Amino acid sequence: MPGHSLAAIASYPELTSTPGTYAVNSGEQLMVWPGGGQHFYGLIDNSLCPARENVYDFLDKVFAELAQLFPFEYIHVGGDETARNFWEK
Repeated sequence: MPGHSLAAIASYPELTSTPGTYAVNSGEQLMVWPGGGQHFYGLIDNSLCPARENVYDFLDKVFAELAQLFPFEYIHVGGDETARNFWEK
């Protein structure tokens, strides 16, 4: 999170920077990794948009349910690579 969120975005496209019609990916290429020190970029927006307030409302509900299912001290949220080219728009 915020990347690798295509399943959530397919159900709630308003959570992304580029609302539209999304479907869960079945193996199609999502990103391009040019190499040579260049940054990767996404072909399909599969990231939650940090500039949208509704994303935080959604995540609050998800974490509340996770906390009930897994009553441990910590929940790891990821923080992985995210193609930012859609955020720039």
